[in-house]
Amino acid sequence: MPLTTTQVPYTGPYSVAGRGKHKGDTCIALKRAMSRLGFFPWRPDVFDTNFNTELEAALDKWDKGKDGYGEDRWVKIRAAKVKTGPNAGQYALDDTAIKLIKDEAKALKSAVPNLGPIFHGGLSVLDHDLTHATDGISLFPAFDDAFMQGTGIIAPEKLTVYKSSSSRPGHAFYGKGDSKLRYWFGHLDRDPSVGHTFAKGDFMGRVAPNNVGGGPHCHVGVNVELLWGAGKQLQHHTDYTHGGYLIRRQLEAFKLV
Repeated sequence: MPLTTTQVPYTGPYSVAGRGKHKGDTCIALKRAMSRLGFFPWRPDVFDTNFNTELEAALDKWDKGKDGYGEDRWVKIRAAKVKTGPNAGQYALDDTAIKLIKDEAKALKSAVPNLGPIFHGGLSVLDHDLTHATDGISLFPAFDDAFMQGTGIIAPEKLTVYKSSSSRPGHAFYGKGDSKLRYWFGHLDRDPSVGHTFAKGDFMGRVAPNNVGGGPHCHVGVNVELLWGAGKQLQHHTDYTHGGYLIRRQLEAFKLV
């Protein structure tokens, strides 16, 4: 039986370059595991938190045809066992490695704000990927949700309206959350006054008639500059397709950069 997801929670993705984290305690755990499997030198006194080319090469020898440390390799490493030597039959991830991964997962969980949905019964903002940029507003990559005219839109966290806007069609506004995330909500039937504060779950307006993107919806742009620094933004697609990293994963990843 493989180690469970509770014993070894997912803390990726990791990569040498491009999308994914480049640093974290999981890297030490993976170096220990690759060493125990015979693909990496056993040097526990110098193992560091960097996901480097040496670790990538070891993972590639162990599990060909993949890159970095993603969910596929997470599933496989939980089941991997040492085949030879004094540790034969033991899991590749020893007790030290498991503790490192658990500690990282705990830190990641505490780093991510508790965000709700934008309508009752919807997904948390954290569980959306970003499918396009906000037209005419830089650094607010977005997802569309609440695909029905008249749907009540609620605040995903406590937030304050800091600027009015418009969305052609419909009204729009900017909100700053307690999390330091900033939002642009578009295609609504009203424009709340600047300075108004909504508690989490408060009604903010309804989806206005609109056919932008194929039918009525609320556009939600998300800005992370107050958390990550000026000019930084969440990774996103630009063609209204899905498949990008969830907002949750991106906020977790930044914690360890």
